[in-house]
Amino acid sequence: MSLRESRTGSATRATAKTYLSLAHDIQHGELPHLTEIEAAIDAWTGSGSWPEEFSAEARFFLRVRANAAADFAFLHFQPRSHDTILPLPDLPLRQIIRWLLIDWWSYHGPLQASIGLTTRLGEEITDDHEPDEA
Repeated sequence: MSLRESRTGSATRATAKTYLSLAHDIQHGELPHLTEIEAAIDAWTGSGSWPEEFSAEARFFLRVRANAAADFAFLHFQPRSHDTILPLPDLPLRQIIRWLLIDWWSYHGPLQASIGLTTRLGEEITDDHEPDEA
């Protein structure tokens, strides 16, 4: 194994560890707001209206979920043609969105969110989740 391959492998392991650590933090951060988040999703996908009482924390974590779901959806469509190998189910759009924001999220969302957040920041996050200083 060359030095470059060794460094790349170490960087990949460190990045994967960072993603998993951030995913864990996202899951635990939203726990106190989980009921409020899921009730808001159910309200919007049911009636089309957001609850009147909706905390800033719940709104923050809902945006994290929505960004992760959007990243997942965009990964499965061709940019110009919108073709996909995975056809959309024959369900109302709000039901698909609910599935992404609750069911899909519970299995894959926090990791997808951690990847998306670090990509959006444009810099690697250290183990303590503080941006590296240049």
